[in-house]
Amino acid sequence: MKIRVSKSELIRAIGIVQKAVSSRPSIPILKGILLVAKDQTLILTANDLKIGIETSIDCDIQSPGSVVVDSKLFGDVIRHIRDEYVSIEVKDLSVSIQNRDLDISLKGYSDQEFPDLPMLASNDSIGIKEDVFLDMLNQTLFAVADTEYNQIINGVLFQLDSEILTLAASDGYRFALRKQAVENMASISKRYVVPGSTLKEIKKLLGHDAERFIRISVDEHHIVFKMDNTRIISRLLEGEYIKYEAIMPSTFFTKVSVDTEGLLDALGINSVLAEKVNSSVILSVHKDHIEIRSRSEVGKISKRVPARVEGDPLTIGFNIRYLTEGIKANNEATTRISFVKGSKSPGVITSRNQYQYLLSPVLVSEIES
Repeated sequence: MKIRVSKSELIRAIGIVQKAVSSRPSIPILKGILLVAKDQTLILTANDLKIGIETSIDCDIQSPGSVVVDSKLFGDVIRHIRDEYVSIEVKDLSVSIQNRDLDISLKGYSDQEFPDLPMLASNDSIGIKEDVFLDMLNQTLFAVADTEYNQIINGVLFQLDSEILTLAASDGYRFALRKQAVENMASISKRYVVPGSTLKEIKKLLGHDAERFIRISVDEHHIVFKMDNTRIISRLLEGEYIKYEAIMPSTFFTKVSVDTEGLLDALGINSVLAEKVNSSVILSVHKDHIEIRSRSEVGKISKRVPARVEGDPLTIGFNIRYLTEGIKANNEATTRISFVKGSKSPGVITSRNQYQYLLSPVLVSEIES
């Protein structure tokens, strides 16, 4: 194998696939990146057996070939090279990197032990614009759990049905939901759960590009995300996800519309006390405003925010971080919160772009005691 490749493109590609390199691999070869040179293309692959990433870049090939190199060592070496192009030659599993006054030799490994990325049994796929998919992740991924006891809620539910893609996430205390119309998928009806860790890595690769599409394919055990020259393949989580249709309330006794900036400002000042004591705040809904307050043995804070209120007055408590994250994810100038009757029932934030965020309350007596 002998190639010449752009240093900047190689660094970018290494950065992409390194997201699938485990810091504690089950077998030593998984610490590496597989390099395959063919057809004037260099293909880089990493695979930790839970998530695999493959990307490709153009290169000049004098002789094709393949080798596995230590991910961190190879990446660090390439980043220190100052030349615009890098020449790489592999002989007897010795990786030689040469440029003018530079001569580096790294130990390579045979690709025979490197695991192949799984092939999907299904050809069903959908396409969605990058910026839309990024917004969907921003409105759900933050609510994913991180627990050893119920692995299924460590992922995001993907539901495909009647040209609608639904993403949903929950950690048991809150539930974030986003729906999006997707064209040309009328015949696809599926429900599966993607690990949150996989989606966090995909999110890092997405941009607010309204022209580029991300293509999603899935079978019984794996999901593939395709973006330009990059493929990300992940195992799906096993188990039955929460039936969100049954927990989303449809009847409300109090509805509030409030300026988002003013509400976040009130929560921000209250967080000075709330986050240091019980992490919770009280919302008292009156006929024309909301009062946000917190208290502890060292003081108390209260701030009023004008609001348009329909229905009954209400006093209810929430975890301040969970409430703030739900409001920020809504990303609208006006926040609309609907409350089921009583201080022990959840509140639901809704938006015009089919985002819903259900948040369980905390007992007001526990906050004020």
